[in-house]
Amino acid sequence: MKIAFRADNDLDRDIVRGLLRLQPDIHFEAEPLNDLSEAVVTGTDPAALHSLRRNATFPGVIVTPQSYPTGEAIERLHMLWVLTDANEWHNRICYLPTFADFVI
Repeated sequence: MKIAFRADNDLDRDIVRGLLRLQPDIHFEAEPLNDLSEAVVTGTDPAALHSLRRNATFPGVIVTPQSYPTGEAIERLHMLWVLTDANEWHNRICYLPTFADFVI
């Protein structure tokens, strides 16, 4: 099964548009998540990530720094979509560009 992406409110929408232009059949939900608290949506807070990993089952989280170049983010996310399966991301939290797992 292919990866399905879901952007939080902070993800640059140029990344979403560029990825969909590159690969139109990618499933990418990018609607604002206004009904959820920022702590739930963002998940980049180390304590929130640690809590998520300890207390929940989730499909995976990829954290993209705000300062990361848009074109490179698009390329890396496309590479993930092409080369990996959704089940490889189960309960995994990692950072672009390294794909290193978040460890506390």
